[in-house]
Amino acid sequence: MLTAAWIQQMVQQQKGQKPYAITQLVICSLLLIAVGLLNAWAFPVHEMWIIIGFLMLVVVTYLLLKNSGVGWPRILVGSVLTSVLVWFLLDANFYPKLLTYQAGNELAQKVTDDIGGANVYQQAGLRAFSFDFYTATLAKPLRDSAFKAGRPVWLLADTAGLKAARTKYNIGKTIRHRDFSVTQLNGTFLNPATRQKALSELILAEVLEPKKD
Repeated sequence: MLTAAWIQQMVQQQKGQKPYAITQLVICSLLLIAVGLLNAWAFPVHEMWIIIGFLMLVVVTYLLLKNSGVGWPRILVGSVLTSVLVWFLLDANFYPKLLTYQAGNELAQKVTDDIGGANVYQQAGLRAFSFDFYTATLAKPLRDSAFKAGRPVWLLADTAGLKAARTKYNIGKTIRHRDFSVTQLNGTFLNPATRQKALSELILAEVLEPKKD
């Protein structure tokens, strides 16, 4: 709203648009280059539909800019189309691949399909917010009383938590998934050559029974 009011004022005053057009060209170009390099470096595009879709958007962008006239209409159209191109690359390629490193999200699908959220407990002190969200449950710490219900018992834990659980319980099947806090991106993770160093692991472990003393 504030930007629209300011642009309307500039149009009414008929002030020169050249400085704004140059600024917009620089910012939009840098933004497209940055997002393009980010995708090409961190998560290269291999899906043909993304490549074709992006090229089609580039063609549409060229045609719309060509026919948008000059001055403020061209500036506004250019900004909108830059946003479309940037968000297409992010939403079609970058974010979907990034979320495959969010173990809570990936393991939640397994729980929903095969295990059931009510049968899953969490390592004490562990908080996997994405897992809680996608299973629509708040998993409780595992206690021996969980085995009295006669239901399957599964534990969500990190590597240290599973090691500790093995000292108290007999463990059956395990489902492991790489994990990274996707809201805290850093160069180590984004660089494919060093990404493995930034990863940890979340594990769904089938807990059979407490060990007998």
